[in-house]
Amino acid sequence: MRYNYGLHFTGEMVKRYGFLTEGWPASTQQLAPFFTIVVNAVGLERAASWFEAARHADCREREVEQACAYQFGFAIYLAEALDYHGQAPTLAETAAWEATSKLRADAQCWALRS
Repeated sequence: MRYNYGLHFTGEMVKRYGFLTEGWPASTQQLAPFFTIVVNAVGLERAASWFEAARHADCREREVEQACAYQFGFAIYLAEALDYHGQAPTLAETAAWEATSKLRADAQCWALRS
């Protein structure tokens, strides 16, 4: 089943930044399709926990970096947050994984630009 995630995403952006798109982050247009890929790949309910796992993995990577400890990287922390150790992901989960990786990489590039 395909979800119109773009509509929901736009609604959330309006709530946060207002109707005028000039105030929206510049990365919005480039990142929205990747959110849609994740939602369409794993489903709306699973996507919520997927995004939370990605947020947790990103926070974990930053904590380790600040502590100057050994860094395993975002992919390992995401696998840990999703409890994927020793499991073979489905094709849909692989698509969601790749979209999440692209989202994170692009978001980091846009953050460096601002």
